[in-house]
Amino acid sequence: MLVIAIYTRKSKSTNRGESIDTQIKLCEEYIKKQYIDQQTKMIYYDEGEGKSGGDSQRRKFQELMKDAKKKKFHILICYRLDRIARSVADFSDLIEELTTHHISFISVKEQFDTTTPMGRAMMYIASVFAQLEREIGAERIRDNLRELAKSGRWLGGITPTGYQSEGFEVLSIKERNESNEIERKKKKVYKLQKKEEEWKTLEILFRKIEELESLTAVETYLFNHNIVTKNKKRFTRYTLVSIYRNMVYAKKDLDMYEYLKKKNIEIYAKKEQFDGKKGMIAYNKTFQQKHKTAIKNEMQDWIVSVGKHEGFLEGKRWIQIQNILDRNQSKRYRRPRKNKALLSGILKCECNGYMRPKIISGRTNIYGEDRFFYMCEIKEISRRHKCDSKNIDGNELDRQLLEKIKTWFAPNAKIAKELKKLDSNQQEKVEDLELDRLNKQYAKNENDLISLIDRLKYIDIKVIEDINQEIKKLKEQNEQIKEQIKVLSKVQPNSNLEMTEKEIEKIVLEIIDNCFDVFTKLDIMKQRKLLKMFISTAVYKGETVEIECF
Repeated sequence: MLVIAIYTRKSKSTNRGESIDTQIKLCEEYIKKQYIDQQTKMIYYDEGEGKSGGDSQRRKFQELMKDAKKKKFHILICYRLDRIARSVADFSDLIEELTTHHISFISVKEQFDTTTPMGRAMMYIASVFAQLEREIGAERIRDNLRELAKSGRWLGGITPTGYQSEGFEVLSIKERNESNEIERKKKKVYKLQKKEEEWKTLEILFRKIEELESLTAVETYLFNHNIVTKNKKRFTRYTLVSIYRNMVYAKKDLDMYEYLKKKNIEIYAKKEQFDGKKGMIAYNKTFQQKHKTAIKNEMQDWIVSVGKHEGFLEGKRWIQIQNILDRNQSKRYRRPRKNKALLSGILKCECNGYMRPKIISGRTNIYGEDRFFYMCEIKEISRRHKCDSKNIDGNELDRQLLEKIKTWFAPNAKIAKELKKLDSNQQEKVEDLELDRLNKQYAKNENDLISLIDRLKYIDIKVIEDINQEIKKLKEQNEQIKEQIKVLSKVQPNSNLEMTEKEIEKIVLEIIDNCFDVFTKLDIMKQRKLLKMFISTAVYKGETVEIECF
């Protein structure tokens, strides 16, 4: 069955434009004409009236995108493009998201249909204009930041350690309101103000990195002396780097001016302003993406200006610290990309620190496995000052745990009996998984068919027969898949479970049926996930490991 989502929206409650009912009716008529030979099911996402296309937090639109990720429909249709997106960039992002989930898009008014070659071509053209629009927007933002740099003010966000935000001036500015009318507003301007109690911590941080020349050594010193962040948390190497690299602590002197020029960083201040009285402030340090985590920009992309706050240390000292960090860059600890430790993230030391797996480089045991041991993170960070527990032979502990797991999943074990109660429709869930797999294969075959047909125009006549055979084969496969989908759809007409939940349920059921063998064949991440379902606490107490199950 082909599931089609219909999205409708009306900006304002006026007599102009198509009503919600009209939009739905026109979409339904289009579906009937286009898919006359297919069984279809429609899901309606009615945003109602008074919602702007520029409002990304539209409730029904958010619901629609969540369902798209769950693959609840195969096609999204709306009456007009501007019903679902305000700009070319927004529309391009939407199409990219839908394509990721193998969902086609149709706009009735513009005859935009990504199920056709022409529709896909239009999509690529739209993406080109979207990229242009983004680049123009980025340059406009950069121009705005240059203007802001003149004031050296604090733009908001989490204040750096040692400072607090303080309003110092009220500006009268002009802005456009929601009705696109220009109106005058009063806006408060902020600057960074010194926070005395936190400066004492900064003095220790900067003095210790100069003295020890090692982030790890500084981390250990701070931990052993109970020196914590302003949020009362432990200083980590990542936290320390973010402080040491922050230009806000450097005074605006000639050393800093020469450093910035050498690094090709854009300076929005005159050389004579670098008199050593105030601190530095940098703009455009991150690239902000809609609904995505901000990406750090390279220093060459920063816009640096003179701030209105008091700098913490001379430019020469700040530059020396940057050199220390650069020298240590190649020596920094790198977590092993893979480890086979079953109790990673589960086992704790009696001091309450996690027991982290440490691989012994280049050494294997009699079974050919990489040797590793579990070490308490508190012991490692404090250099034995706050914990001196012995390391555990990780290979041997995991082997003993596997022997214990064998008894957990024995067919007559209590845990196996409890697991069987979790699901009474095992067959229905298996059918649901199979239906999802068939729909994916069908969509892939359709895309392959379109690609092959497009290639026929350009290929050598000698290989046309081979291409035709491949097209015939794909069509036959899809006919068979359609028949299988029809049969399964009658048994399982509705599928609302997320894939991740199904996978977990399937794994649990397979473990019950096949006992211990299935568990050992799972990848390490799934093994740990299942162990966390059954283990409430796992604590190392000097000589023994005590494990309690739920």
